[in-house]
Formats: sequence, structure tokens, C-alpha cells
Amino acid sequence: MANKTKKTPLGRAGRFERESRTNKIISNSMIAIVSIVLIVIIGGAVSEFLVKPKQAVATFGDVEISTKDFQTRVKIIRQIYVDKYIQSFNFLSYLSGLETEGLEDMLNGYYQEMMSIQEYLDNTDYLGGTVLVDLTDEYIMKTEAEKFEISISNEELEVGIQTFLGYDASAEELVDTSTTSEDTESDATNNSDETTNEEPVVTPEPTVDAYQQYLTDYSDQVSRYKDELNISEDEFKSFIEVQLIKEKLFEEISKSVIPFGTSIAANNIILSDLDFANEVVAKYEELEDWILLKKFYSHPDYTSIISMEDFFSYTEYDQPALFEASQNSEVGDLIGPIETPSGFYILLIRNIDDRALLSSEELDANRSEYFEEWFTEIREDYEFLYLDNLSTRIPTDPEIPFQYRLQVPEEATEE
Repeated sequence: MANKTKKTPLGRAGRFERESRTNKIISNSMIAIVSIVLIVIIGGAVSEFLVKPKQAVATFGDVEISTKDFQTRVKIIRQIYVDKYIQSFNFLSYLSGLETEGLEDMLNGYYQEMMSIQEYLDNTDYLGGTVLVDLTDEYIMKTEAEKFEISISNEELEVGIQTFLGYDASAEELVDTSTTSEDTESDATNNSDETTNEEPVVTPEPTVDAYQQYLTDYSDQVSRYKDELNISEDEFKSFIEVQLIKEKLFEEISKSVIPFGTSIAANNIILSDLDFANEVVAKYEELEDWILLKKFYSHPDYTSIISMEDFFSYTEYDQPALFEASQNSEVGDLIGPIETPSGFYILLIRNIDDRALLSSEELDANRSEYFEEWFTEIREDYEFLYLDNLSTRIPTDPEIPFQYRLQVPEEATEE
């Protein structure tokens, strides 16, 4: 029979050694897991706060628009819209408490404005895309502005900040610093023997209250941007500065737009029925006289006639459809029928003025159109490349406070 080796009992010391090895394995495993987690967290933090902000979201040659600049602008735009939303909410709440008739349109206007802002802020991809395009456009405008030696002085920047915060130094109330009534009476007593027709000198000075309020508002704005949005004072000023550069560039480019345009005066008939409008045209060609035409159709049975006027002037700005139809006309021509949302127009051209002074609205529209055409052409020289995964870098703050949010109608949600 073979000899069997006798096993030595493990005993207390053996169990301790085995438990020690097990605990050591567990401890080392936990350390490894924690280390991996820390590496992931630290790596993510480094990527999020150090690497990613420096990465470009758009490039043009050596020019880069960084994630930090992009996110800063998104936050500023969101804050502007949130502030506007809350202001409209407060107006809406105030007006809703008034027992005044005729406020429905105004209330609806504020409501629609708030709904538009809310939808815009909720659509982060669209907001981020528009902001990125704005940033690239601003780079182009700043580059083009340098060619015209356009810059912003410290004084202009200060005025721009004041305007942004709603302060207007030119609108300050003036304090009359001329002699008071008591002083005047005293002077009159002391100089009773002297007669003079001179008016007292008045030296108006701006009140300090509004300006001090502006300084407070500025300090609050800078602090809020820094504490809530992590936006520095210099970044805030840079935002204001680029807006001023854009305004100056617009003025420089569009200053060549002449303040004159074409205005056409005509007799006109507006009708609701096309067939009847053609009949009226045929009748005029038969009569060849506007007065006789008016008399012929003056009977109240002609219900298709909306109105008849002996003098009506229009321009490209206020009546584009009529203006386009009259482009090659001459005085004495009959134009129409021209279909418009108001009805079918028949025009008898009476006068064409190619040097009519444009209204401020017409001039602004012409200047904007001219600038857009110029900028569209200029933009072709700048081919920016945009980051594909922009969505992951678009901030969603600041947001509209929950208690201010409007409830979206169910039918709108379903759509």
C-alpha cells in the first residue's frame, strides 16, 4: 500500500493569510477601478474645459472661430432673448389686469412675441446654426471694415454700451441752474434803482440720477454675465463693439443709395370680379374718357366695383404689384386688370415722377437691399468650413424660468 502524505491543518494563521490575499486583490481591483473612473472624469473635464473650448467650430484658411467664442455668443443671444421674454411677460401681466377695452390686439401681440421667443430658444440646433453663421459673417464684415479704415473709439463704445442698456444721455432731463426766485427777489431789492431788460442766464445740466442708474445697470450686467454665464467684461464689450462695426460698415456701403425713386400717379378702379374688370377695360377703350367711364359705372347696381378714385399715387415700396405692372407705361396708358390681395386694379396713368423723394421707410428698404446684394457678393470670397457635430457644443442656458413658460397648444405639439 502506498504511503499517504498527511495534510497539515490550515489553522488560524492559514485562514488569515488567505483572507489577506483576497482583501489585497479586492483592494487592488478597487484602486484600479477608481483610477480608471478618475482618468475618465479628468480626461472628460480636460476635454470639456481645456481642449474643446479651443477647438474650432468654423475655419477659413488660418482663421478659426473657437468653441469658446461660439458658446459665449450663444449665451449672450439667449440672455438677450430671455430678458426680452420676461419683459414682455411683465407687460402682458400688467395689461391683463387692466379693465380697459381694446387691449386684445396688444395682448395678443405680446403673447405671439413670447411664443416666438420660446420656440426659438427651444430649437437649440437652429439657434446655434444662426449664431455660427452670424459669427462668420461678422468676421467678414470686420475684415472688410478694415479696408475702409473703420474702427470704434472708446467714446463710441461707451455710447454703444449705454444704448444697449437703454440709457440715452441726450434724453436726460435738464435742471434749471439759473437764479432761483428767492435770489431774483433779493437781487431786485438790492438793485431797485437799476433797470434792465436782460433775461436771466439759464444753464441746463443733466440730472445725475439716470446716469448713476446706468452705471449701476452696467455693473449688474457685467456681474451677471460673469457669475451666471462665465462671460467676461471684455467679451461683453467685444460683442457691443462688433455690432457698432457692422452699423458703420452698413452706413459706409449704403451711403451711395440715392434718396429718390419713382412715384406714379393714376386714376384707379378696384373691382372684385375679373370678368367685370375686363368689361370695364373694354368700355374705357370705347369711351376714351375717364369722366364718362365713371358716370357710366356710377349706378349702385355695379356691386363688383370696390372703389373709384381720380388720384392715387404709389411706389415700388408700398404697391410692388402695381409698380411692376406700370414699369414701361407712359402718361395716358390704361393698365390692368392687375390682381392684388385687395382686388383687381385698373389704372389710368396720369403722372410719372422719377425724382420723387423717398420716405424714410423706402430709403431704409433700398439701403438694406443694396447692402445685402453687396455682402452676398463679398461672402463668396470667404468659404468657411463648419464643424459637423455642432449640436454637442450648443449651450442650452440661460433658459426661460419655468414659472414664465407658456403652454404650447396641443395641436401645435402634434404638428
